[in-house]
Amino acid sequence: MAPAKKSSSKTTPRSTRAPRKRASRTERVRASRAPPNTAPKEPVVYNSPYAYAVADPAVSPFTFDNIMAATTSEDTAVSFLMRHGLLASSKTCDGHPDKELSLKKGSFFDGTKLAYRTVLRLMFFWASDIPVGTAEQFLGISDVTAIDWYGFCRDICSAEMLQCSMMIDETSLKKKSKFGRGKQHEDYWLFDGVDRATGRWFGIVTGPDRKKKTLSPLIGKHIMAGSTIISDQFSSYVSVNGKHTLENNKWLKGKNYTHKWVNHGKFFVDPKTGAHTNRIEGTWEVRVKRYIKAMRGVPKERLDQYLDMYLWKSWYFNGTVPKCQYLDGLVQGIRKHYPV
Repeated sequence: MAPAKKSSSKTTPRSTRAPRKRASRTERVRASRAPPNTAPKEPVVYNSPYAYAVADPAVSPFTFDNIMAATTSEDTAVSFLMRHGLLASSKTCDGHPDKELSLKKGSFFDGTKLAYRTVLRLMFFWASDIPVGTAEQFLGISDVTAIDWYGFCRDICSAEMLQCSMMIDETSLKKKSKFGRGKQHEDYWLFDGVDRATGRWFGIVTGPDRKKKTLSPLIGKHIMAGSTIISDQFSSYVSVNGKHTLENNKWLKGKNYTHKWVNHGKFFVDPKTGAHTNRIEGTWEVRVKRYIKAMRGVPKERLDQYLDMYLWKSWYFNGTVPKCQYLDGLVQGIRKHYPV
């Protein structure tokens, strides 16, 4: 048996630096508090330059009662759609003026076999956030048909969003395993930003990737040059030592961004600069994650559509509005993209 080796008297000295410790939630809240005698902030009213001119609910033609009255028969539905510019009163062939074409030709309703009154009610249900399964049961149509038409309405939101100082953040929408058990799902990331002056925001699906080379071009595309950007201290935005930021990012040359960030390991609001990401994180939690949970998940292939729908509601309406005004906006969007 070999004799045990004697331990060397020389040992590697331990680092004298104390290990990094994340501050407790209470400590971070205290560090984030504004100094005493700070004047309260004035409430902010956001007026979007993109907002639709929608009718007041008292006189809106898109309320529940008016839509139900307009869909009592196919004739009343056609008259309603003509009156609001979704159907032409007549259509003739360009080369043969004596030949009449179907009113659906080239319209939002082109190619469908559904009755106009059914589609109009589907549009109302979509604007009212009625679950697609409920709409299917009320109207006696297949689930495929109801899902398709809800998708067509979201397509209008996507088309509208193509017309169109940021906080930035990223969030994971992966399905979580209960108590950490069962199948583990990979992260599925969404990158987003919100304008502090207007409350308008954007969101882009990046899948499992949130590297600097992926997020940086998105920042350059969606945030105006010269803007002030506020983020957390995620490594794709700022290095640990603070030397590499969005101001000197090689993918953002010439953008002249001012970059502020908050170290969430120490506080929620930087006491010196006032930087925080509370609004964008609240946007995701309230607008997206709760809705996805209520729907028991959203298929990945439709996630872009749902994001565009939420963006549309944020950019084209001033705050939360009555459901009839969302239908009013949808009709205006259809008129823009399907002129008759």
